[in-house]
Amino acid sequence: MSPTIACTDLGYAQQLLPRASHFRETNRAFCSRKAQNFRRLRNFQPQNRIATEPIKSFRIKDGRQVLIVKEESQVSDCVVALVESAARSAIKSKGAFSLSVGSGTTVSPLTRLAASKHIDWTKVHVFFGNERVAGDTAGKCASGAMEVFVEICGVPVGNIHKMPVLNSQGPSTPAEAARLYEKELFSQPLHILSRAAGGVPSVDLLLLGTGPDGHTGSLYHDSAQIKTRGSVACLPVNTAGKQGVAMSIDYMCAAKTAVLSAAREAHAPMVLTALGGNVDASTNTSCPAGMVKSREKTIWLLTEASASLLDENDLVGEVTVGTREYFEGFLSSPINDSSVTASSRGDGTEQAIKMAGSTIGFLGILFLGFMASNGLL
Repeated sequence: MSPTIACTDLGYAQQLLPRASHFRETNRAFCSRKAQNFRRLRNFQPQNRIATEPIKSFRIKDGRQVLIVKEESQVSDCVVALVESAARSAIKSKGAFSLSVGSGTTVSPLTRLAASKHIDWTKVHVFFGNERVAGDTAGKCASGAMEVFVEICGVPVGNIHKMPVLNSQGPSTPAEAARLYEKELFSQPLHILSRAAGGVPSVDLLLLGTGPDGHTGSLYHDSAQIKTRGSVACLPVNTAGKQGVAMSIDYMCAAKTAVLSAAREAHAPMVLTALGGNVDASTNTSCPAGMVKSREKTIWLLTEASASLLDENDLVGEVTVGTREYFEGFLSSPINDSSVTASSRGDGTEQAIKMAGSTIGFLGILFLGFMASNGLL
């Protein structure tokens, strides 16, 4: 609004509106701006909604959520939006945000977070869901995360919790490296890592990639590691001669929110094994990714191709766009039923009435000023 229109002092009415034609032009422009505001209200969408609206959103029988998008690139969009939303919410509520990452597809989209103006990176703590601890690829996951997003986003060095690698001054075996990292996890203050049942450390958000064979976070089907249950958080692994450390299934399930991505068509049989039928996540040892069911919310990010083998009997609870269930988890602050009800109407009626009332009152003052200045009152 211009300073001329904002002024309501009747003593300057003659200077501001010397002619009726000028008044009409001003009034027309003012009403045009109000009409634009009405349209913005009518088309308003939450600012921190997920960037790419999922084509379909379901809950399966055990409560895990499934988001199905059209293309692989949209899965990356969803990952970025979920991390930003979770970070803002955690920092606002408890002053810190803990994020567990792996490598590859779970990390590569995060470089886009450097452009975010909504995350206080000094309060972000980065942990790792698996790591190579020996050989030429030792520290691979940490190095990838540092290059892709940790350094450019400005995460403080003290907030980067890398797994130790084998060396002459440190651990000499993967089992020892696992014990040291577990000690690191349990030493964290509760506002950084809370505790789940059994005292297992709990990150705010766990990002997991999956393989067509069902592995996730260096845990493979029917292995000794996925059958190790209890309060153990870190496990030594030796797969195909590659020594490393992985987080346990119990640690993954202790996370506040877990996000698993499976975007390629080759993932379709695994997705069916993980989510189809009456599968019991706790005993699905043929598909480690399907065993992950976190403390509050477990989200699978799929494409139409990777979800192609699921049917309507598997996806029993479709979540309607615009409902509380749909928005919860994608907004940085909790929502209540009344806000959902208002937004679901989508017509902006209440806001429009309020704005119309203020507009009429304001125009009345201007009109009275015009009449008075011309001796018509």
